[in-house]
Amino acid sequence: MNELFNKLKEPKTRKWIYGIATAAIPLLIGYGALTAATGGLWLVLVGAILGVGTNSLASANTKPEAQPLEESPESDQEELGP
Repeated sequence: MNELFNKLKEPKTRKWIYGIATAAIPLLIGYGALTAATGGLWLVLVGAILGVGTNSLASANTKPEAQPLEESPESDQEELGP
């Protein structure tokens, strides 16, 4: 069971599951197993559980080795107006 959770932590696995869900949910709606309203809710739930969706844009455009920017003490003292 621990191996399964470790596998689900990998972004590649979560993206694969999300891809399957985004293909399966419209099919289930088309066959009448889900309504359009509940299908959308299921898709949002899957995305929230897997941690994809709004975060996917940031994760796709962020280098793994990137470090957070350090704030300089001078930036707090700058004025915003002319």
